[in-house]
Amino acid sequence: MKQTLLMDMIMKPSDIELSSVSKNFEYEKLSRDIDQVEDIESLRDMLKCYVKLYLKQLETFTSL
Repeated sequence: MKQTLLMDMIMKPSDIELSSVSKNFEYEKLSRDIDQVEDIESLRDMLKCYVKLYLKQLETFTSL
């Protein structure tokens, strides 16, 4: 039960929107690589979220 509450609090990669086609492509490519890792699902989601946040940050700084 405790793990379920924790998982509900963790941000999902789908919660982050990328507006750049190139960043979306890069994210999709990296997320497919991540999916090949044989580990728990929460690890995959956390890493995808990190990658997507990083790419979103690049988009934001580029637009300034």
